[in-house]
Amino acid sequence: MKQLYSILLISIIFVGCNNNTKQLPNISMDIPEEIYLDTIQNNITVHTSFNITNTGQQALIIKDIQASCDCTIIDQWDSIIEAGHSSIVNIEILPSHTGTLDKNIVVRSNIKNEFSAISIKGFVVD
Repeated sequence: MKQLYSILLISIIFVGCNNNTKQLPNISMDIPEEIYLDTIQNNITVHTSFNITNTGQQALIIKDIQASCDCTIIDQWDSIIEAGHSSIVNIEILPSHTGTLDKNIVVRSNIKNEFSAISIKGFVVD
């Protein structure tokens, strides 16, 4: 019986010491899912922005922010946002055609679901 307990104890210690599961920090962020620009003029630059709020308990690291096309320019952003703080991301869009505007921005960060998407929508007229 003592031998069984010894084997069980050694097994528990071995499994506990070899647990290499990467623990993710408690990090989350709040960003809009959609920005609606309403009606905008063709070939005229539109300025808008969105807020990234760190709703977690550790630093939020923004690794990258990418737009779905070259007509959308993303200004510099804060790469580290401390817990409880926010950062504004400024965007410029130069529409080059009339009709429905549907652009996407992807924010890559150190949260569990690494990629977060934002849709920018509107209607472009001459």
